Amino acid sequence: MLLIDIDNGNITDANTTAVEFYKYDYKKLCSLNIADINILSKNEIQKQINGLHNSSIIRPYYKHKIADNTIRDIQVFATPVQDKGQRYNLAIIQDVTEQKTAEISLKESEANLKAAEQLGKFGHFEFDLTSQMFNFSEGGVNLYGLDSNLVPATLIKEMRCTEYDKLMDEVIANLKKDEYPSEIEYKIKRLVDDKLIGIRIISQYSKERNIVFGSVQDVTERMNATEALKQSEEKFKHLISEMTVGIVVHASNAEINLYNSKAIELLGISGNQLLGKSPFSRDWNVIHEDGSNFPAKNHPATEAIVKGEVVRDVVMGVYRPLKKDRVWLLVTAIPEIKNGLVHQVVVTFYDITEKRIKDEKIIQLNNELKELSTHLQRLREVERNKLAVEVHDKLGQKLIGVKFQINILKSKLKEYKPDLSEIITPIAEEVAFMVKDFGIIYNKVNPSFIEDLELFDMIENLIYTYRKQTKIKIDFSSNVQNEKLPSNFKRVIYNTVNECLNNLVAHSKAKNAIVKLFKINGTLSLIVQDDGIGFNISGLDYKKQIGLIEMRENIQSIGGVIDFESVLERGTIIKVNIPQTS
Repeated sequence: MLLIDIDNGNITDANTTAVEFYKYDYKKLCSLNIADINILSKNEIQKQINGLHNSSIIRPYYKHKIADNTIRDIQVFATPVQDKGQRYNLAIIQDVTEQKTAEISLKESEANLKAAEQLGKFGHFEFDLTSQMFNFSEGGVNLYGLDSNLVPATLIKEMRCTEYDKLMDEVIANLKKDEYPSEIEYKIKRLVDDKLIGIRIISQYSKERNIVFGSVQDVTERMNATEALKQSEEKFKHLISEMTVGIVVHASNAEINLYNSKAIELLGISGNQLLGKSPFSRDWNVIHEDGSNFPAKNHPATEAIVKGEVVRDVVMGVYRPLKKDRVWLLVTAIPEIKNGLVHQVVVTFYDITEKRIKDEKIIQLNNELKELSTHLQRLREVERNKLAVEVHDKLGQKLIGVKFQINILKSKLKEYKPDLSEIITPIAEEVAFMVKDFGIIYNKVNPSFIEDLELFDMIENLIYTYRKQTKIKIDFSSNVQNEKLPSNFKRVIYNTVNECLNNLVAHSKAKNAIVKLFKINGTLSLIVQDDGIGFNISGLDYKKQIGLIEMRENIQSIGGVIDFESVLERGTIIKVNIPQTS
């Protein structure tokens, strides 16, 4: 308590509590003017003092500076008094600094709460079970689209979708019974705009006040997203269940968490057996095409998880214990990436067992066909050699005999009948040409020199013969001089070149041709190219082209491949590659 001179504002007296509060000694405090401790200006202080002439006043808040220079909030009750004609202001001082600070904090908290409610789309409520009235915060008012924070329960009930009415009654009953917090989500239809929104309520019951209180939050976007996700999952499950290929979905830990009926059918196990299995489960029995074990680390799903890449067309032989058989599957694993990590892997597979059996049968038939072709080739060679020997021994010898007799006749006529010798000369020359042609044909039919000559020399001699017989310019180049090759290789390549040149002369109308024979990294290659009229590859009926078929079979019999390329009016290229001939 302070006693202040109204005329000049001097402090004339103070009680012990005031001395302790202002932290001055009594003498020092009573030597001060009110302006020394009140942070208001002197004019403002004088106005306050002048107001005390006739009545008491309560000033809610002043700020006074105490001896240690700290500022305190005070509340003052002041009343005018007189003593011996002198007017004084009797001021009762109350320190309200902590109260003021609390009020400011409360206002800030309320402002922060209001901002948080707006940002988070939530609010708070109290529901008085006695009066059946709701009291909402501003956030709750905005969420429900209300005009007031006090609304009857009947109004809120009108907003709830009917399927949630029973649920809400059960929640309140359980809250009153167990007194534990409850959490629930449901949808309401706001009366103000008929907007359907999802809300999440966390509530608690107070038995003392008989109220339910809690928070309410707008979760429309999440509920819609959840419903959309459920619909998407249902569509996905329905989609994969109807697919004719097996599908399993592996989680990021490689365990199977989804499958379709076709997967169960192909793998020969139940759905319960399949769920939770991973490539590392010990009861799998999987092999490669060559019969070797298929490690779990090389499983397409495992590799897709580790690498984060699609793994396509892996052949796996899976043993089915119930059926006691093995099914061959063609498997593809597709990872689903989220935030740079593999979220799951979708593995698709279908049965290729029948196709594999057919492929193996085709391979077997092809091998048998190659063996048959090789056998027929040998038979043709044998028959050709027999025919060549027979022709040589009979027709050849007789033809040479005729040539010899004509030469004798020509010499006799020249001696006795010179005029007749000129008649026999062209006959003798024609027979000489016949003998020469016979020799060329015989060598083609029975190239006995194959055993003695190198492949380079054989082809060079063959091309030399064609050059002499035709007007086609044929260039030959090779890097296989002195190359030691098996007889069957030499025979097949020689016959191939012969057939190519024979077709070239007979059908191509070419003026130029190139023959290349070279070897690179153990692969022997042959190229025969011309600038003739060409032919339509796509329209070619190989069934009628016996020569082409024979060439292909002969090349395949020694492990090679042959390709035909041709463009109309631009010529033809025949390419042969025989790997690993060394």
